[in-house]
Amino acid sequence: GVLFEITSGGTFVPEHYFSGGADGGLPQRIYLDENGTIFGATSVGGSCSGSGLPAAGCGIIYSFVPYSATFTPLYTFSGMSDGYQPLLAGIDAAGVLYGATTLGGTDSYGTLFKLTPNKSGGYTFKHLYDFTGGSDGAYPSTPALVGTSEMVGGTEEGPITESSDGAGVLYQFKGGTLTPLY
Repeated sequence: GVLFEITSGGTFVPEHYFSGGADGGLPQRIYLDENGTIFGATSVGGSCSGSGLPAAGCGIIYSFVPYSATFTPLYTFSGMSDGYQPLLAGIDAAGVLYGATTLGGTDSYGTLFKLTPNKSGGYTFKHLYDFTGGSDGAYPSTPALVGTSEMVGGTEEGPITESSDGAGVLYQFKGGTLTPLY
């Protein structure tokens, strides 16, 4: 994939080519903060630290500052309790990034997470929720950040039973609690 700019004159300008290595690969939706910094996630790239995980890597969260062309990996997923194949939900006014992983976590059905800017200039990862495959669903797709620290989204499957993978669940995550909506 490539991170690019289209100038006002319609010229395509590549800004960063994803290598599939430490800088990730298969970029997903991007978000801009108030300073014009771009934040995004990649489905693969980085590294994985467990057996049975993708050889292509577990995905990363990154930032890109256009005016200095500075690309920075902010978090590399291990594929363990933090999950893998991340998707960003958005960025709040305090610069906190929220998102989901499609796979991994305690039950391997995906997770919710946040990355908070810290005083050293980096980001601190916090695991927020593990999907169970029950009434909360399984394999979340891209959630949306609504207000401060509230996410709404859907899952690709669930509730999973012996006879069905389910058609998916719409959910709300607020105040540390996930509530199935439909």
